[in-house]
Amino acid sequence: MLQSSSWPWPWALSCTLPRPSPPPPSGRRSRGASEAVVWEGTATLWGDRWRPYFRTYYTLDFSQFRTPGRYRLRCQGVDSYPFAIAETFEPEPWHLAADIYFPVAMCGIKVPAWHDACHTGDARQAEEGETVWHGGGPGYGVEYPILQQSPVFTPGLVIDTVGGWHDAGDYNKYMGSTPWVLVTLG
Repeated sequence: MLQSSSWPWPWALSCTLPRPSPPPPSGRRSRGASEAVVWEGTATLWGDRWRPYFRTYYTLDFSQFRTPGRYRLRCQGVDSYPFAIAETFEPEPWHLAADIYFPVAMCGIKVPAWHDACHTGDARQAEEGETVWHGGGPGYGVEYPILQQSPVFTPGLVIDTVGGWHDAGDYNKYMGSTPWVLVTLG
């Protein structure tokens, strides 16, 4: 995985390589259409902390290479998308995210040409023994009991959670990831 925006120094420049077991893959950086090799290096196995989950991932650190220009990485015959190294940050990809993705992913309000107001009443504390209708998949059209812990709020109370953003394009709001996004943005 490699971000294709332009990254300024002194930020570390590295990529993550999902590859089979050793030997560690090597990589090289080439400049533009000339394909001239301007840097070579060897990847290292990703640290021990995540080893149970990323046993076969390697990182390729090329942060010591700081010559401005457009480049590609090649590792085991696979090329990355072109990316730039510059003395300043190029914000264009981030403008697309801010101007298009975030407004479209807004929840609880109508976003013209995209969707009506949604999830405007989805935070009501269930009553004891209440059921929920399952509208699709196995058990289509069946009501199931709601499995829940002891109520935190008074049963039937509506908690105002309207607003926020949809998560991962699936048009749900998950309260596990939403606070995490706010923490990382702060």
